[in-house]
Amino acid sequence: MRIPIAALLGFLAVLLTAADCGGGGRDDTDEAPLQVRGVVTDVRARSLLELESLQVVDEQNIVWDFQPGPGGVTGGGHDYTPSHLRQHMVQGVPVVVTYTKTDGVLTIVSISE
Repeated sequence: MRIPIAALLGFLAVLLTAADCGGGGRDDTDEAPLQVRGVVTDVRARSLLELESLQVVDEQNIVWDFQPGPGGVTGGGHDYTPSHLRQHMVQGVPVVVTYTKTDGVLTIVSISE
């Protein structure tokens, strides 16, 4: 039985495409939300109620820079406004940031204490 080379190459291409659909080896998007716990070191606001960016330092002194998601920043039953996050910064109260990573950008899903 002979299998044409073109058919064999087509089948191989389908297999390789299917294997890559899971994102294996690609670093542009992490599908599952991740978490980091640390102290807020910088809060930048677009307005009184809208966060522009958030910086957190974890227990290993790693600095994490986050952007808010499209729905704002919520968690624990209330909104995390820039002023609320500044209170955490001044008091040194740690937060847990749940986030996703897309194309190297860390986007906040939620924040908790």
